[in-house]
Amino acid sequence: MNHNIIERNERIQKVSQAISNLPERTIVVNDLTSALQHISGVRWSSIAYGRIQGHPTPPLFVDADGEEHMFDAAVIRLSTNKDQMRVLTSLLNAVLIPEAPVWIVGSNDEGIKSFPKTAPDFVVNVETVDIRQRARVLRGRSTTQHQKLSEWFTTESIELDGQSLDWIVSPGVFAKGRLDRGTEFLLDVLSRYEFKRTHQIADFACGTGVIARWFANRYPDAHIDATDADSWSIELTKLNAPTAHVVVSDGWQSIGLDRCYDLIISNPPVHLGKEQDYSVLAGLLRDAKPRLHYRGQIILVVQHHVPLERMARAEDYKIVEVIEHTSGYKVWRVGMRK
Repeated sequence: MNHNIIERNERIQKVSQAISNLPERTIVVNDLTSALQHISGVRWSSIAYGRIQGHPTPPLFVDADGEEHMFDAAVIRLSTNKDQMRVLTSLLNAVLIPEAPVWIVGSNDEGIKSFPKTAPDFVVNVETVDIRQRARVLRGRSTTQHQKLSEWFTTESIELDGQSLDWIVSPGVFAKGRLDRGTEFLLDVLSRYEFKRTHQIADFACGTGVIARWFANRYPDAHIDATDADSWSIELTKLNAPTAHVVVSDGWQSIGLDRCYDLIISNPPVHLGKEQDYSVLAGLLRDAKPRLHYRGQIILVVQHHVPLERMARAEDYKIVEVIEHTSGYKVWRVGMRK
């Protein structure tokens, strides 16, 4: 975690002290950096982090007798992705009592001041409770309006490997239905790359499943694991690449060491919110080593400025080479043996 993220975390912890008198049935949402760990409640995250599994929809409160109840309050760690916040608050309303207090915690540079306009159908009467060191606590009320996750899904058309395909997308998911520049360049390079083995393939940080579907179309007999920390992305990958085996996982956390691959392909995220953050890439390189077959290789695309060679050499990879590059991106091949 870089310095800016750590400093923001400290500000969030301080300002969140203004949240008080929470009921037992409180749900704490998407606390990805553990800034709200001091707040008691049932944790729900749509995104996996550490050993915390990501789930696409929130749970109900389960009492000591095993009976399910609606929650009486929610505390949400703000996301910089406004689409994600709209979907998140709509899902939450399905498990909150009407007019439950909803607390939102975030910093100014994450867009906390504009939150009242972000989800006006799902959180109403939003007011500022406290401001400290460029961070804020807001409080609003839940409404009876809510939508299922599947009701947010829409179908777009994308061009993949020369074919026009219907593609299922959702607000708040990276790249949605289009091919981002990095993935587009990666697939162009892969289409001309000579593979020696394609029996076991991993699409690491799979997004909506573009790379997994591309490989499934070209190598229908391959076993493909598609993994992402975002559970909503995994729900989309299930629809877009139905032959892939999908896993919600923060890095390799939920993928056993018994899984070994001929190819690990990735367009890894290098930001956490607005901040540059290489932790996902570092985890990919560090923990991929025991998961590569004898001559297995990692092929990934990153922007030019990402210090991939230094990071891979630090993990003692023997092969670290650029396959192709454009003005903005490089496609790298990384492996332990030639």
